[in-house]
Amino acid sequence: MSVNNLYDHYAAVAEASPIPIIPYNSPGFTGINMGAELVGKLSEHPNVVGVKDGTGNVAQLAEFRRLGGPDFLIFTGNAPTFLPALFVGISGGMMPIANIHPDLWVQMLKAFRSGDFEKARRLESILLPMTKAIMKYGPGGIKAAMDMMELYGGPPLLPLKPPPPEGIEEIRSALQNVAEQTNI
Repeated sequence: MSVNNLYDHYAAVAEASPIPIIPYNSPGFTGINMGAELVGKLSEHPNVVGVKDGTGNVAQLAEFRRLGGPDFLIFTGNAPTFLPALFVGISGGMMPIANIHPDLWVQMLKAFRSGDFEKARRLESILLPMTKAIMKYGPGGIKAAMDMMELYGGPPLLPLKPPPPEGIEEIRSALQNVAEQTNI
């Protein structure tokens, strides 16, 4: 798989799409990191308006910004590096864990954008332990947490499984810790 082959693929998708596209760089699922060279080249296509990156590689995100320019949308899918990634100029996040306490994730983004880095860091310090506890169980953990919050998470699709009983208790405790630290 070469940069040129991948570019040709995404360019063909962009040409065929009636709406702008945002490719998803997820080497953990695909085995291929799109890399800065490809993303920079894609950013020049008028129907490729951004990229979602799941690597957590903040240096790579900085390169995406440098090569893509100020109007190219860059989203992280990696919650543990969300705040550091904001410092290198990403546009925002598309993170599954943000289904849990989305208001707090938005508050972190707004605090960062307004220059209140102390508040952004405080929110990060509250959200990251919760993220670690829930994400240990993958999509099933997120769905279980959503159910606990009286949102609909539902069962994970097979072959994924819900967390075991001890995982449910760990998630419940993590949600309780967030509630206690934020008075919600």
